[in-house]
Amino acid sequence: MNFVMKVPHVIQKKDTYHFRYSIPADCRESFGGRSEIQKSLKTNEILEAKERSEKLTKIWKDKIAKVRATSVLKETPASSRVLDLNAIAEEFRKSIAPSVCKRIHACLPPAPLKRTVPFQQNGSFRAP
Repeated sequence: MNFVMKVPHVIQKKDTYHFRYSIPADCRESFGGRSEIQKSLKTNEILEAKERSEKLTKIWKDKIAKVRATSVLKETPASSRVLDLNAIAEEFRKSIAPSVCKRIHACLPPAPLKRTVPFQQNGSFRAP
């Protein structure tokens, strides 16, 4: 009796197992228009093929998630991106700016330096 194990994203060609992963339609443009990825797992052992396939599946899911995250930013209307920037700026003003101002003021002299220069009626200056 021959035991057959069904493993996601694994197909068998002759004696070698291969990884096969379909790229979602919304991400295909980022991968050169490819609709799927096929790669030899270089093994004829199903358990080893399963382990290698799981690693490749995680890698490809991460790649697709990154593509989708960047495409969401591209499709976001400019007005909502401006609102996000305004929210970030407001958060900066509330939380970070006060401590920055304290550090700046700590570096400044305690009072502005003044030097009084006497002024004469004829518009000239007189040395003190």
